[in-house]
Amino acid sequence: LDEPKLNSGVLELVFNQEILKDMENGVIADEVMESLVRTLTEQETIEAVNVKVENVEQIANESGEVYSEPVTRESINPSEKL
Repeated sequence: LDEPKLNSGVLELVFNQEILKDMENGVIADEVMESLVRTLTEQETIEAVNVKVENVEQIANESGEVYSEPVTRESINPSEKL
Protein backbone atom coordinates (compact mmCIF):
# COMPACT_ATOMS: atom_id res chain seq x y z
CA LEU A 1 0.00 0.00 0.00
CA ASP A 2 0.96 3.64 -0.20
CA GLU A 3 3.62 4.98 2.13
CA PRO A 4 2.31 7.23 4.92
CA LYS A 5 2.45 10.89 3.90
CA LEU A 6 2.88 13.80 6.31
CA ASN A 7 1.68 17.17 5.06
CA SER A 8 1.20 20.23 7.31
CA GLY A 9 0.76 18.12 10.44
CA VAL A 10 -1.70 15.68 8.82
CA LEU A 11 -0.53 12.09 8.46
CA GLU A 12 -2.30 10.24 5.64
CA LEU A 13 -2.47 6.47 5.97
CA VAL A 14 -3.90 4.06 3.41
CA PHE A 15 -4.97 0.63 4.61
CA ASN A 16 -6.48 -2.36 2.87
CA GLN A 17 -10.08 -3.34 3.61
CA GLU A 18 -9.05 -5.71 6.40
CA ILE A 19 -8.96 -2.76 8.82
CA LEU A 20 -12.70 -2.26 8.43
CA LYS A 21 -15.19 -3.67 10.91
CA ASP A 22 -17.91 -3.63 8.23
CA MET A 23 -16.51 -3.73 4.69
CA GLU A 24 -19.91 -3.36 3.04
CA ASN A 25 -20.59 0.00 4.72
CA GLY A 26 -17.00 1.21 5.09
CA VAL A 27 -17.15 1.21 8.90
CA ILE A 28 -13.95 1.32 10.93
CA ALA A 29 -14.23 0.35 14.60
CA ASP A 30 -14.24 3.36 16.90
CA GLU A 31 -11.52 1.88 19.09
CA VAL A 32 -9.29 1.24 16.06
CA MET A 33 -9.58 4.87 14.93
CA GLU A 34 -9.11 6.10 18.49
CA SER A 35 -5.99 3.97 18.97
CA LEU A 36 -4.49 5.16 15.68
CA VAL A 37 -5.17 8.82 16.39
CA ARG A 38 -4.07 8.76 20.04
CA THR A 39 -0.87 6.86 19.27
CA LEU A 40 0.18 8.79 16.18
CA THR A 41 -0.63 12.26 17.49
CA GLU A 42 1.81 11.68 20.34
CA GLN A 43 4.46 12.54 17.73
CA GLU A 44 5.17 16.27 17.81
CA THR A 45 4.89 16.66 14.05
CA ILE A 46 1.48 14.94 13.76
CA GLU A 47 -1.65 16.91 14.63
CA ALA A 48 -4.26 14.83 12.80
CA VAL A 49 -4.63 11.52 10.99
CA ASN A 50 -6.37 11.04 7.64
CA VAL A 51 -7.26 7.35 7.34
CA LYS A 52 -8.14 6.00 3.90
CA VAL A 53 -8.98 2.50 2.76
CA GLU A 54 -8.17 1.26 -0.71
CA ASN A 55 -11.22 0.85 -2.96
CA VAL A 56 -13.48 2.50 -0.36
CA GLU A 57 -14.87 5.94 -1.21
CA GLN A 58 -15.48 7.05 2.37
CA ILE A 59 -15.17 5.53 5.80
CA ALA A 60 -17.43 6.03 8.79
CA ASN A 61 -17.45 5.40 12.52
CA GLU A 62 -19.69 2.84 14.18
CA SER A 63 -22.48 5.44 14.46
CA GLY A 64 -22.45 5.91 10.69
CA GLU A 65 -20.81 9.35 10.80
CA VAL A 66 -18.47 9.77 7.85
CA TYR A 67 -14.89 10.85 8.47
CA SER A 68 -14.89 13.77 6.04
CA GLU A 69 -11.72 15.40 7.35
CA PRO A 70 -8.56 14.37 9.18
CA VAL A 71 -9.19 13.17 12.74
CA THR A 72 -7.57 15.00 15.67
CA ARG A 73 -7.30 13.93 19.29
CA GLU A 74 -9.95 16.51 20.15
CA SER A 75 -12.40 15.25 17.54
CA ILE A 76 -12.51 11.61 18.67
CA ASN A 77 -14.98 10.62 21.31
CA PRO A 78 -13.16 8.41 23.79
CA SER A 79 -14.68 4.97 23.88
CA GLU A 80 -15.70 3.62 27.26
CA LYS A 81 -13.26 0.73 27.01
CA LEU A 82 -10.06 2.78 26.82
